[in-house]
Amino acid sequence: MKYSHFMQGVLLSAVVVTAVSPHSFAAASTQPGDRMDAAARLSVSISAESPAASASSTAALGTAFVQVAAGNYYSVGLRADGSVWTWGRNLLGELGIPDTTAVSSMVAPVRLNTLPPLNSIATDGYGYQLGVARDGTVWEWGSRPGYVRETQVPRALPGLSGISQVTTLQKYSFGLGSDGSVKAWMRDQKSGDSGQPISVSGLKNIVQLQSTSDYIYALDSAGSVWKLTVNASENQLHLSVPVRIQGLPALKQISMQHAYDAYGVDGSGKVWNWSTQASSSTGKLYVKPVSIQPSLQVRNVYVPPVMRCW
Repeated sequence: MKYSHFMQGVLLSAVVVTAVSPHSFAAASTQPGDRMDAAARLSVSISAESPAASASSTAALGTAFVQVAAGNYYSVGLRADGSVWTWGRNLLGELGIPDTTAVSSMVAPVRLNTLPPLNSIATDGYGYQLGVARDGTVWEWGSRPGYVRETQVPRALPGLSGISQVTTLQKYSFGLGSDGSVKAWMRDQKSGDSGQPISVSGLKNIVQLQSTSDYIYALDSAGSVWKLTVNASENQLHLSVPVRIQGLPALKQISMQHAYDAYGVDGSGKVWNWSTQASSSTGKLYVKPVSIQPSLQVRNVYVPPVMRCW
């Protein structure tokens, strides 16, 4: 892929759904080592496996990718064994590998060896990544604000424990506690250091977080969706009062495309699309929920945020 400064106004948008199916999907097995074989491809099994093939598949489970997060010209992947792999552009230190001056891009995934086994990953789309370790601590890596071709190698964030999920924007990040509470913190745009986490009031029993633009969306255990805005001034984090979005069915998973457009999956596997009003103080819908492909039963839906490439 060529990168061009003339690619102005290119918009990327897609909807990815994981449907209920008897077929199995797994990443191709690779040889031991820190660099994945570039010839590795996604393998799909649609027929009964022999005992030998089944044993081989079981052995390969650790190398299967269970989550992939994509940003501007780079990607981050999490394997079932908890290892993290990055590939793509590295001009801004996006990948988190130490020697950024010599490596401007990686065509094949490279493992970040200094990370502990992780349960989940997140990216702001512009080079900064977070991950949740299996002990509930939060780790960061990637681009440093204000620096070109310098990277923040993986390091743990202080003051965070018992976290199960994270989401991040360019200046702010949020963590979901195992008890359903939510934490928020800023990232200094000069030093790149993260500030002390604060508790987000008005949210409880949360099971999923999503962020887009300056909006945070939260799904609670009852299936209700909440939203709040976030901004900063004079190095202080300011959060609006969370409001519940009215008129939605009970949902089990959500995905936001941008600040106002969203998708969700209900308990029966039906996918819904809706739009909210711009005001952060109201939970009213701008466009009522519409069922998408009602004949499908879906486990989850992922809508990549609309990103502008310059």
